[in-house]
Amino acid sequence: MINSDSDLIKAIERRASIYSPSNDTVKQLGKVSLIAVVAPSVVGKSTVTGRILELDADFSRVCSFTTRLPRPQESEEAYDFRGNSSDALNAITRDIEEGKLVQFAVHRTTGIVYGSHSDQYQKRYCLLEALPTSIEQLDRLPF
Repeated sequence: MINSDSDLIKAIERRASIYSPSNDTVKQLGKVSLIAVVAPSVVGKSTVTGRILELDADFSRVCSFTTRLPRPQESEEAYDFRGNSSDALNAITRDIEEGKLVQFAVHRTTGIVYGSHSDQYQKRYCLLEALPTSIEQLDRLPF
């Protein structure tokens, strides 16, 4: 039994290295080319992604979810902001157990959870702003 939000986050983090999405989730990714924009938090991944989207309409941005709060002057469309309540963490845990996520990662120092669902990959070429810790999961997917 998981007793606290901290325990929920640790349980999510433990699952990251062994996670595999469901067959249905994997099938939805087969027609997608993924371009991962990989860097630590707050270094400009969104800026780079935004510029690419301005230049080429064939690309879309994967609107990942996060348990963090929006930053000042950050658009509400930047992420699917879930919050860090027990309910939000339990919902993420259920999605992991059911294989509904494409990928997810827990930030090592903040405990913030980031991830994505297959319906967030909307065009042939998808840009995903990712933490370095999520690359191992992405490498196992059929993009």
